[in-house]
Amino acid sequence: MACADPEGRFDEFNEKKSHVQAENDAGLQLDAEIDASNDANGQSVDAAVEAATDSSSTCELVTQGGLTQYYLLSISTKLIPKLPILTLVEFTISTQANPPTISIHAQPLDAKDRRTAVGDPIIGGPYPINSDGSFVADFGTITVPGKASPISGGDIVTTLILSAQAGGLCKPANFICGPVSGMLTAPIAGDLSGGSNFTFQAIVNEQEYPVPAIDCAKTLAP
Repeated sequence: MACADPEGRFDEFNEKKSHVQAENDAGLQLDAEIDASNDANGQSVDAAVEAATDSSSTCELVTQGGLTQYYLLSISTKLIPKLPILTLVEFTISTQANPPTISIHAQPLDAKDRRTAVGDPIIGGPYPINSDGSFVADFGTITVPGKASPISGGDIVTTLILSAQAGGLCKPANFICGPVSGMLTAPIAGDLSGGSNFTFQAIVNEQEYPVPAIDCAKTLAP
């Protein structure tokens, strides 16, 4: 049976401790050099990251003159997402307000031909525009005429909130999208949140409306 060698183990422990201490000292020296380099450059790593983030999030907000005259609004509900409710939209942007605002005039379209105006227009706003091009349009309670409903053919009564994602109203503002929320009360009751989406698509040719996109991934309706 081998005899214990406490003195040898002690020497081994001291050797490992010295090695670890040397690594720690080297690490501290490296940190000191990095700090000195940051000080010399006049900014920390965090400041550099923040500056890069600010640069990447620059948004030049679109003005009234930069808008297309008409947009196609598609509201895709989680009940039947591939059959969107469509409206023809005109935007009004006011840069006199601080922050700027957007107002929305939406004319429901026939669900069959996706072009003929039906019922009364739905009007909302003005809504504040955030510096990143996002905005929230809360229309309150609205009624969509039955002819514009691709689901039941009956009138739709619901509260409606469109939350446009960042970048939506940054130039050129040709495609705006985001989630839909609200409470449906007719023809059935239900919550639109969690799976309902909307898009605004610029209409560049008034003789031929674009195929409706039903989400931010630009999935096209059949």
